[in-house]
Amino acid sequence: MKLEIDFISSESFAEKSPKERLDFILKSVKRNRIIVIEGVLKPKEQMKLIEDTMKSIDEKFTGIEVYSLGGKTGYPELIFQKFIDSIPIERILKILESLTGKKFKFRRNSLRRGITLIGPSKIIKKIKRGKKSFSVLAEV
Repeated sequence: MKLEIDFISSESFAEKSPKERLDFILKSVKRNRIIVIEGVLKPKEQMKLIEDTMKSIDEKFTGIEVYSLGGKTGYPELIFQKFIDSIPIERILKILESLTGKKFKFRRNSLRRGITLIGPSKIIKKIKRGKKSFSVLAEV
């Protein structure tokens, strides 16, 4: 059996809605792929992923392993991010579109800085965690 690992950039995930991201992850992991994402899912997204996984468990699919590194922000970064998230970008884009007659697209990058590994629990046997790194033992 082969081991497949998908590396996903934060830009490609920013183009997807949260539901599309979670569907992509779950579909890939069900096909016995390990996913490495440049970024960390929001806690609500991670909870929804676990919830969707629990609904999908059967004899063939036994669950997932998720480990994220980074993503924790200090107080100044957290305040700045909340400020940025509070800006009504969609409203501003509509005003610009009405003034210029041009269509604008903008999507917030909803991933925080860091790296996330997600894989099927039947393949990922052990994750050795450090403060700034982790290593994975996978068995196919």
